[in-house]
Amino acid sequence: VNAGYDYRLTAPADLGSFVRVSVMNRPYIGVVYGIGDSALPPEKIKNTIDVFPDHLSVADLQWIQKMSNWTLMTPGAVLRLIVNVPDAFSPPRMEQLYAYNHDDKIRMTDARQSVADAFASNDNDAMSISDIQNIAHVSGAVVRGMITHGALIPTVARRRETDFSQYQYHDMGNVTLNAEQSAAAHEICTAIDNGGFSVYLLDGITGSGKTQVYFDAAWRAYSRGASVLLMMPEIALTAQFMSRYERRFGAAPVVWHSNLTAARRREIWRGVLRGDIRMVVGTRSALFLPWQNLGLIVVDEEHDTSYKQEDMGNYHARDMAVLRAKIAGFPIVLA
Repeated sequence: VNAGYDYRLTAPADLGSFVRVSVMNRPYIGVVYGIGDSALPPEKIKNTIDVFPDHLSVADLQWIQKMSNWTLMTPGAVLRLIVNVPDAFSPPRMEQLYAYNHDDKIRMTDARQSVADAFASNDNDAMSISDIQNIAHVSGAVVRGMITHGALIPTVARRRETDFSQYQYHDMGNVTLNAEQSAAAHEICTAIDNGGFSVYLLDGITGSGKTQVYFDAAWRAYSRGASVLLMMPEIALTAQFMSRYERRFGAAPVVWHSNLTAARRREIWRGVLRGDIRMVVGTRSALFLPWQNLGLIVVDEEHDTSYKQEDMGNYHARDMAVLRAKIAGFPIVLA
């Protein structure tokens, strides 16, 4: 019946607390989901390995259960979408990374160009072999060949937690809304101030200023101490959008998408969990970050078919975003 597994807590925990447990002698990260079965014999119940101070809210657990009922995914399958960073609770470690050598004159094939593009999409940061393969979608032989040729240069780097103080935002005050934009922004911002669930559809032709309207709403929620998710199709994560974001808020956005390195995914996931990151621009999977005090979701291009997920379960991210806002009690904007 997929009711979960019973463990004996080795430290105090609340509903939603993250724990490390052993299943068939393999370690897994789980979440405290409810009271165990008191009828089980004590000798049959294993201890938790670790109980972490971080946790999901009760509203998140309710959302997981409701999404499970809605999509016919098991609660564990929904939770897997959230706990999707295997080493999120592991300490930083040393690993072999490789930098891309722009000066190397290797003959470029389609596969090698994919590797070059993978580095470009990650600001030319050094990457591990597994990251290069996963992001560029190439074989290990391609990567090893580029290493032998000198197109990829080994460099050892320690994984370190990012200083997320660079992602503290301010309204730069460099945008003046017109009458229609101001009316729409005022309506949404009033809902944010009043609290509670509401849904807004922001409709307008390209160039009508929808982005600046929901930027206004994002700032209102952020300035009140809430977290904000700006969700959009991957194709909309353009350099132009990033530039507009930085001009408005004074710093580059934290971006969540499918081509992040494993180290970057870990950093962002932990940053969101700890409340150090409170505004993210991301694709549909950003909805499943372990948000703390989420106070606004914007679903840009809400009609786009890329919000429909068919791997690891069938769901529509736009609908599940509305469901999350409904359960937690905050506004959502569909643009």
